[in-house]
Amino acid sequence: MYGLAGIASHAGACLAVQDEEVSMRNRHSGLGMIAGAILACASVVPAAADTLEDLGFTNGLVLQGSRSTQEVYFPMPANPVRPELRVDVNPSPLLDQLSSIQVLANDFPVASIPLRDGPGTHNIPIPPALARYDYLRIRFAADQALQREVLCFDNDTPAVWSHILPATRLTVDADGEEGVGVVWRRLTGTVPIALPSNPSMQDVEAALGLAVSLISRGAKPVMVGPGDASARIVIGRGSAPLSVEAMPDGNARLRVADTAAARALTEAAGAMRVIPAVAGVGAPTSLAATSDRVTFADLGVGLSEVQIFSEGTFEVEIPFNNLPPGRRPTAIRLFGRGPVMPPNNAMSVTMRVGQRVVWSETYRELVMMNGVLIPLPEEFIQHRMSIRLRFARIGFRPACDSSFLFAMSPSSEVILGDGYPRPTDFNGFYVSSDRPALVRVDVPAHEAVASIPAMATILSRAGARAHAIEVSAGARLDRPFLLLSRTAPSELNARALLRPDLGRVVLQDERNGARAEISPAAGLSVVQVAEAGGIPGLWFSPGSERSLTTPAVLSTGNVAVLDGSRIPASFDTRRQQVSVEEARMIETRGALSFLSQWRTELFIAGWVLLTVLVLLAVLRMRRKKG
Repeated sequence: MYGLAGIASHAGACLAVQDEEVSMRNRHSGLGMIAGAILACASVVPAAADTLEDLGFTNGLVLQGSRSTQEVYFPMPANPVRPELRVDVNPSPLLDQLSSIQVLANDFPVASIPLRDGPGTHNIPIPPALARYDYLRIRFAADQALQREVLCFDNDTPAVWSHILPATRLTVDADGEEGVGVVWRRLTGTVPIALPSNPSMQDVEAALGLAVSLISRGAKPVMVGPGDASARIVIGRGSAPLSVEAMPDGNARLRVADTAAARALTEAAGAMRVIPAVAGVGAPTSLAATSDRVTFADLGVGLSEVQIFSEGTFEVEIPFNNLPPGRRPTAIRLFGRGPVMPPNNAMSVTMRVGQRVVWSETYRELVMMNGVLIPLPEEFIQHRMSIRLRFARIGFRPACDSSFLFAMSPSSEVILGDGYPRPTDFNGFYVSSDRPALVRVDVPAHEAVASIPAMATILSRAGARAHAIEVSAGARLDRPFLLLSRTAPSELNARALLRPDLGRVVLQDERNGARAEISPAAGLSVVQVAEAGGIPGLWFSPGSERSLTTPAVLSTGNVAVLDGSRIPASFDTRRQQVSVEEARMIETRGALSFLSQWRTELFIAGWVLLTVLVLLAVLRMRRKKG
């Protein structure tokens, strides 16, 4: 702990007071009280500089178009001193002399960067009054063009761009003490996590929730051994449910006592509006499981207007996580309004799901969708695809013609059917927000530790909320699940699964030449799309710790193989181009299984042997008589 007197004890005492208030007022509000204490407690940590790359923007930000905007959120210390933003920018060489980027801090303009001089670095002091928040919102607003003097010149071309480089950083010192919440928010990049030497399932649950939260904001959690000095998060009891400890290198680490403290930490971060997470991830909806339709507004679908010159595109992403439990989308009913088309003009509207056109209509007067019912193809449900509406103007367009505006109504509906969607690949797997994400661990807790980052990546992409994850052993698979087990339990539909736990499996994809040979001795980790009683899930069969060192970023295919040296190799075993060869090991299955598998061959061999013995006996008897 910190040697400065009272620092660590202050954090613990603060949380202890909060805990007493919890017990006196309402024990059911414990998480909220601890979350409030996170922001109130303090301990000294050194200041750090955060780059766009640290925040998860590994390629920086691209301002594409004449009026493009981008924004980021930089975590701030409790008492910021001399905040300064260093912007590294690389503009298109074709931009004109008046092109610029306006920089706004919490919506207040702090600088305008001219782009006429080409690539460069710009240091921008941030007024202290704008930096006294948990996060500093920085917005980059472009005003860039190729030509301004040519009448009706179209500047919305691919050549109009600027690149904010990932080295762009906010440098800020801290004056005084910083609390648990500040240390948590400043954990970026690679974040080592340590668990006790003999962890419980609750320890695994706490670490998994924190890892999901870290991944959702662009950080990379990694597991280290108990007592590792590099750990930035330590799971285990300390002087308080949440506390800050000093590290030898001058940084600070968090000690998180249990699942309740971890949930409080992630809930507090969510309440402070860090960085927008995956679409559809948020508070659970209260929609009834018997609903046969739900509006875009109820689902929280983000809608925006689209401006159409010659053409325009409008994308709708349905947040599957917010659908009522046990229901799947079968169609959509669209309400929207656009312009009245001029004479001799029309508007063609086409809806695509992936590359497939599912609906098209041409409007010659008023562009209006008044409850247009469009059935959704099965692949939309199976792969969680987005919906894309394309508007194309047909007819003569006069010079300097203005754009048209189309707006989709939030009263548009998703029509629902019974049953969970059955994913055919990893893209189609998601967890519902009505209940905590179910993670069943059928291996000892200490063997599950190495799999935490991989499981967190899977859950984050599936829309799990960091503070709503349930980890248990032997739980009933009653909702979409992630199962960590070396062998396939009886609940799974084993006919559709490969069984690397029983022997050697060879996968070969003729399309790209990918090949994987899996066996218990190979130490590879395998993830498969699975099903238990009509409920979709993933079966994660962990291999060696080395195989789990790379993120489990899964998208296409229904089988993924992780070897730790590169991104997972994915295979779609439903395709004819993917061959599967299985050779199950006799010695692992026992005598009864061996006799059951080879009973026909053994019967034939025994019959032949008996026949030969009878013939030999007959010949021998004849010889004696002769």
